[in-house]
Amino acid sequence: MIQKPLDLLKLIPPKYLKVTSNLTLNLLDFISISKIIRKKEKRILNNVKKLHRVLVVADYNIGDSLLILPAVGTLKYYLKDVEIDYIFNEGVESLIGKIPFISNIFPIFSSSVDFSYKNLNRLISVIKNKGYDVIFNFCPFFNENHFKNIEIPILYPWRLIFEILESYHRGDRTHISYRIVEYIKDIIYLLRNSIKINDLKDYKPEMKLYIDEDTICKSREFLRANGLDLSRNIIFIHPDSSSKYTFINGDFYKKLIYRLSCNDKVGGIILGPTYNFRNINRRICHYLKTKYRNKVIYFPEDASIEFFAALVDCCSVYIGLDTGPIHIVAAKKFGYNKKTPLNNRTAIVGLYKASDSRIYGYDSFSNLHIDSYQNAPARVFEAKPRCKSISCTLQKIIRTCKYNYCDRLLDADKVYIYIKNILDKYDKNVLYQGNSELFRQILHKHIVLDEGCISNIEK
Repeated sequence: MIQKPLDLLKLIPPKYLKVTSNLTLNLLDFISISKIIRKKEKRILNNVKKLHRVLVVADYNIGDSLLILPAVGTLKYYLKDVEIDYIFNEGVESLIGKIPFISNIFPIFSSSVDFSYKNLNRLISVIKNKGYDVIFNFCPFFNENHFKNIEIPILYPWRLIFEILESYHRGDRTHISYRIVEYIKDIIYLLRNSIKINDLKDYKPEMKLYIDEDTICKSREFLRANGLDLSRNIIFIHPDSSSKYTFINGDFYKKLIYRLSCNDKVGGIILGPTYNFRNINRRICHYLKTKYRNKVIYFPEDASIEFFAALVDCCSVYIGLDTGPIHIVAAKKFGYNKKTPLNNRTAIVGLYKASDSRIYGYDSFSNLHIDSYQNAPARVFEAKPRCKSISCTLQKIIRTCKYNYCDRLLDADKVYIYIKNILDKYDKNVLYQGNSELFRQILHKHIVLDEGCISNIEK
């Protein structure tokens, strides 16, 4: 059972929670509430007789600004002639601003863990200056009370939230990006009688980012200037986190870096920037012997997020936590002018402490996760204490937990064994050769997963 007083549920208007009188919400409650909200959405959409301009509103943070992109692409595929505007976090403007299927971008949100009048006023200003036919609002901090004077049809994320909780409760695929795409497909189905819809049988949503050629060249020059050979395996480790409940202590990384440094197939290790847990990257290496530190360089703290996206594309493996950067790594990257082909062959190792990997994680070996958009394997390693629940994920920024010992359940040796297996079994320059399905088959055949570190995998 999932406790009713989740902070997430507190964001939902009380009228949607009145269908249950229990102190807990169970699977039947999620289903019945979803159906009620869907009927209301259908009534709203029945009044939509034309669709020329649509606004999509992301949540405040960087990660969700990226995770909604496959849904925006899905919307554009169905509605080819419709202009789609996008409001999102200002921190990823350089990555999202060049996406061709978005008509107008509004990078006006600043990051926040709670309701923000500044973000609301910026949003209302955009709405009033543009004539939208429908607004898709995926930010749970904004509800009907904030738009009383707006006559445009607005869809809120309430049904999506209950469908996520329902799929989690069922043990189904729960990834935020996947659920939003499924939600958009159903919305399009509800519009089918009044709006001309494109056939979507063969469409596969992707998260695509476009990077300036100049930034791509600078990232390669940075690696060469620091003595790293682009033809060798480079490992990117990002130890920073936005929350202490997803942050992993330095001892884990010391052990992992030591073992990676001893591996002859590792040409270099890049330690990512630290904006929240300041200098943790340098403290990790402080106690390593000089010969092990020689393979380590530091990502420049003042570099742009676009530079990060270009640099990580040169890496064979990315190791990171449940934060926004992992979604940048997972996205498929293109040179903006299409002159410089990007590799898109970065294997992802996601480390999940308090949060549940099924909500935001990527895993090529599990049906309960989604795959990354890289032509390389993704894998989650997850701490699983008995007290863990979905609320640990949904409240990870503001959560209070008297234990906070989840990182003790993550084993650096097991993570290293998996990475070693990756480096031993696949050559980023040879193996893939453009056939992703063959690539997956080879991975499943040759990469042996240690039973002791399998998480959320169907055996």
